[in-house]
Amino acid sequence: MKKITIIISIILNFFLIQNLKSEDWKILFDSTHYLIEIGDFESAAPYAEKFYEIAHNKFSKKDTLFEKSVYWLAITNLNNNHYDKAYVFAAEDSTIRSTLFGENSREFAIGLQTLTDILRNQKKYQLSEQYINRALNIFKSNKDSLSKEYFDAIISLGDVYFESNRFPEAEKLFLSSIDFIEKNLSLKHQSYTSMNSELGYFYLMNKQYKESIRFCLKAKDSQESTGKILNFTYTNLLFILQLNYSKLYDFKNAEKY
Repeated sequence: MKKITIIISIILNFFLIQNLKSEDWKILFDSTHYLIEIGDFESAAPYAEKFYEIAHNKFSKKDTLFEKSVYWLAITNLNNNHYDKAYVFAAEDSTIRSTLFGENSREFAIGLQTLTDILRNQKKYQLSEQYINRALNIFKSNKDSLSKEYFDAIISLGDVYFESNRFPEAEKLFLSSIDFIEKNLSLKHQSYTSMNSELGYFYLMNKQYKESIRFCLKAKDSQESTGKILNFTYTNLLFILQLNYSKLYDFKNAEKY
């Protein structure tokens, strides 16, 4: 019921967004946060822009709400393929995080991961790898190597390896991380779903369709066990499964997805 209420609120607010005043910032905050959480970055973008506009005038640059507004612009632009614009906001966010939390904080490491993903998409692989390894070291120094954020950084490093044609390194990294989670953490861990999904995608791109299906099904089962299937990750999994079965001419199974 809460999600339905939020969705209705977002639809109604869309028509009012340009007329919102600074005292309405909580509406924008909740709407932006929800849309980003479910992976709808295209819909989130205008909300993030309006929230930043209000935050820029309402909050101090030392306020965490202002930092959040900058971060949201970085990730919405990243996920909408506006990499140059995303980099400007991610660099600003990194500077703010350094001031607010310090350069050895997990918050600063999360900012480095955002910069990593932008630089990777700009094909600046060497610099991207440097940033994400720095982030991973920060997580380890904070004894934060079991968190979702740490494994998200592992995924970013794997993406750097894969896109710079270092698939064996990406494969080894993901397989060892999946094995670690299976032995030490819950199979409902969000990173378990993400890593199996990423590896499924990599195998698809390497035309290893049966292996891709195996890892995608593990990711699908993990995602369904949490009850969280109304998001981009789950929808993308179904699409990858459909592609794999189609490549194997197994159209009966392809139709299921």
